[in-house]
Amino acid sequence: MIGLGLILPLVSTMFDKNKLKEFEFFIPDFIDLDKYSHNEYIYSLLLIIFILFSAKNILLFFQNYFVARYTAGIGLFIQKNLIKKYLNRSLHYFNSINSTIMIRNLTTEVSVLVSGVLVPFFSIITEVFIVVGIFLVLIIYNPKLTLLLLFMVSIVVVLFKFFFIEKLR
Repeated sequence: MIGLGLILPLVSTMFDKNKLKEFEFFIPDFIDLDKYSHNEYIYSLLLIIFILFSAKNILLFFQNYFVARYTAGIGLFIQKNLIKKYLNRSLHYFNSINSTIMIRNLTTEVSVLVSGVLVPFFSIITEVFIVVGIFLVLIIYNPKLTLLLLFMVSIVVVLFKFFFIEKLR
């Protein structure tokens, strides 16, 4: 939610101080806009944007770190359980199965599960939180228009599903 969209208020207020009034819904009521000079606005906006970008990047770093740590832990747990199951097998089982299959199950298949299922699952969860956050900001800013757009997009999705996806089956 914090990205390149923050640059538009900065650039527009650099050239025209009155443009800040268009974005005053983001400015708290206790800040008097007429009290500060144009350069103070620019410095303040640069500082706020720097702080927001830094906070966002720190949060993304920790989120990626914990997702990687958690998925690696799950992969290690699965590998340990597979090793335990292999160690409890009889000698006859090991004579009848190719050792490359066991090695593949311990290495490749577990990494495919982690990178192909778990990491995308956490990415989807992250994207859902971002969409919900954007929706909440839009609801706060303009609830009527947001609900109207949500209703229109829902109708388009239902029509698309009805006319195109059902026809393919």
